[in-house]
Amino acid sequence: MSNGQSSIFQGLKDSVLGGLFGSNSNVSVGVDVGSAGIKVVVLERVGDAIRLKNYAIAKSKDDIIKPGTSGVIGEIASELIEKTIEEAEVSKSSVYAAVPSFSSLITAIEIPRTAKKDIDEIIQNEAPKYIPVQLSDVVYGWQLIDEGGEEDDENVIPGVSRDGKIHILLVAIMREISSQYEAVFSAAGLKIESLEIDAFSLARALVESNRKPHLILDIGHKVCNIVAVSNGNVLLNRTIDIAGDRITKTIARSLGVDSQRAEQIKHKEGMNAGKSKGGTDMVSQVMDTVIEEVKKTNRAIGKTYEGIEISEIVLTGGGSKLVGMVEYIEKEIGLETRIGDPFAMINYPESIQPVINEHGSELVIAVGLALNAFEDRKNKKR
Repeated sequence: MSNGQSSIFQGLKDSVLGGLFGSNSNVSVGVDVGSAGIKVVVLERVGDAIRLKNYAIAKSKDDIIKPGTSGVIGEIASELIEKTIEEAEVSKSSVYAAVPSFSSLITAIEIPRTAKKDIDEIIQNEAPKYIPVQLSDVVYGWQLIDEGGEEDDENVIPGVSRDGKIHILLVAIMREISSQYEAVFSAAGLKIESLEIDAFSLARALVESNRKPHLILDIGHKVCNIVAVSNGNVLLNRTIDIAGDRITKTIARSLGVDSQRAEQIKHKEGMNAGKSKGGTDMVSQVMDTVIEEVKKTNRAIGKTYEGIEISEIVLTGGGSKLVGMVEYIEKEIGLETRIGDPFAMINYPESIQPVINEHGSELVIAVGLALNAFEDRKNKKR
């Protein structure tokens, strides 16, 4: 590929899954543009069942997503998206995509308990207090953070209430960033059906059907996402720029090896990387900052949402697979911790279980995006 790109495509041929499941169904395509690669998941709905139709993963030598820049998504993404879509044998031209949490705004606000018809007007008046730019420069929307209870009547919205108020999650994406994504996908021959923030994709794929309060810790290549979810709703989202790449660089520097060798050591030894050579707990030293942010998020939930207590941590992302990571997080945080399974409610042939085990954590956001087509939309968009 051009522009210094090198890609490793992995996927299931449509002739395998398509032939098994048939083609008379609704199809949805989720495209996750990550910092180091593209992930595509194709789901199909047949009756009440949702089935994996295909997937593809392409990895890049160059950063596709660059945290902290106005040009979040690089133009080089178009070619890689096009090739990944081709590998997944996608015939649809419309897809679901996400922007990274660090390039967006997610904040909880309180408004007076009110009738449904008045919510939009209240949000219009309140939004400028929380969005630090002109509203004309963003695409924004809101989501009710409810308790899952019944409404008192058709006009009143239930919510996590405190002092007669309800909680609303306000979300915003810069129009400049939205336009960048539309242009990149258009150059790949695709239309974005819906563009959302990746925190919502994570929640949909991992814990939406579980009503208990959870923290999702997504340990990616460049950043960690910490997402608090309760009753299927995102309550809070934090992003820190410490993740798998920082661990690799720390191992390389500490052991005096190149990044390729450090990556091998990381995946082989996990949390014990370097100890066999007399090294210190270098991985846990990197993860200490992540642990502190998880604890801060947990405390913030307790202060903001009365009566909500996080019961479990769900790990995902490439870093979640490091040997000893689950045990380390569980010990440091003091909460039950497990690896999330985005395919728990999705049907697929038993023969590909090894593939799911190996790549499931990489495909979480793409799965959540594809599932978006099969649920009633909760967000109000403007």
